[in-house]
Amino acid sequence: MTQSHVALPEDPAGAPAPKRRLRQRTQTRARLVAAGRRVIAAHGLDGAAVSDITDDADVGVGSFYNYFTSKRELLNVIVAEAAALLGEVLHQRTRAMADPAARVAVAVRHVVHLAGTDPTWAWFVLRATDAVPRLTASVTAPIEPHVLAGIASGRFTVDDPELAVNAIGGMMLHVMRARLLGRVGPQADCIAAEHVLRTLGLAPAVARAVVRGVAEAVEDREIVA
Repeated sequence: MTQSHVALPEDPAGAPAPKRRLRQRTQTRARLVAAGRRVIAAHGLDGAAVSDITDDADVGVGSFYNYFTSKRELLNVIVAEAAALLGEVLHQRTRAMADPAARVAVAVRHVVHLAGTDPTWAWFVLRATDAVPRLTASVTAPIEPHVLAGIASGRFTVDDPELAVNAIGGMMLHVMRARLLGRVGPQADCIAAEHVLRTLGLAPAVARAVVRGVAEAVEDREIVA
């Protein structure tokens, strides 16, 4: 006995309905994540209503809860995705550098520089960490291994590595906010990198030389992702 084949309904492009639904769900989730980043950047977590996020994403309010249980869950997703992307970008920019001080300098420059080139991202980071201070670790996570490597090699002199990393995170957020508010100029990333290296025990002249050396090495490359 020959079984008849029942074809799945297809969209105009020929994709079976289940694949189309999966694609639509993926796209909707991505729109909500992007909208959440924009709305939280503009209003902070407490000031961002779910309806504001869904309006920005151009989806119904009910759709939000098909993907996230709360704004806090959405915030955690956005932070995790942003941290993963930042970590990958910094890895690509520092993997060929043997000197941990140079790697730290590039990482700090990159993060602070984003305040000038991607203010929405920077405001999101600031307002997310204002709402959930522990999220500051997501900013320093890509930098911490380079700090620890510098301590292990003797390049850095640090009594308390955890305190040093926390201080670096706080300083970067402070400089990012000042950059967004126009209180410091476009060279803030270089100045911040130099101060971080001095915090890690490098002499002022040495820290300045490292930052200048990094600037020369990347002058023909875009700093941002």
